[in-house]
Amino acid sequence: MSEAVDLQPVAALRLRLATFSIGARDPATGMLGVAVSSKALAAGALCPSVRSGVGAVASQAYVNPFLGPVVLDNLEKGLNPDDAVVAALAKDHHAAYRQLNVVDALGRSATYTGAKTDAWCGGCHGAGYAIAGNILVSEDTVAAMEARFLQPDGVDLADRLIGVLEAG
Repeated sequence: MSEAVDLQPVAALRLRLATFSIGARDPATGMLGVAVSSKALAAGALCPSVRSGVGAVASQAYVNPFLGPVVLDNLEKGLNPDDAVVAALAKDHHAAYRQLNVVDALGRSATYTGAKTDAWCGGCHGAGYAIAGNILVSEDTVAAMEARFLQPDGVDLADRLIGVLEAG
């Protein structure tokens, strides 16, 4: 005789299997940073790319750790974030599976979510920040992250980034 299996804990676990990140610039100091939370082990070793005086990039979804440095090279050559992303993805045969958040040293930003990224997926960006997530329950996660970033409460960039992840 077999016992019934309670799938509620499995369903709850699936809801926690997500990835979301923020790239940001502090307008007061010019400091750049990336923060990421992910189901993927060691995402922090693959996702963020930051170059002082140039920009901050988060590459996620089916992560390509080489995209961040390419985007930063493009920014350093003078491309704006949107064009830097387009140029980097032009050589990536699997761009449809990627997500990128980009903020340059001037605070300009861009996000990219490929058409084959796992749902719910998407992002938002504004002056000094770019946020994206995938495998999320809904867009509410990204909206909560953005709302938290836009309420700096006088804390430094590192604390703001942690607050954004907590909101996610």
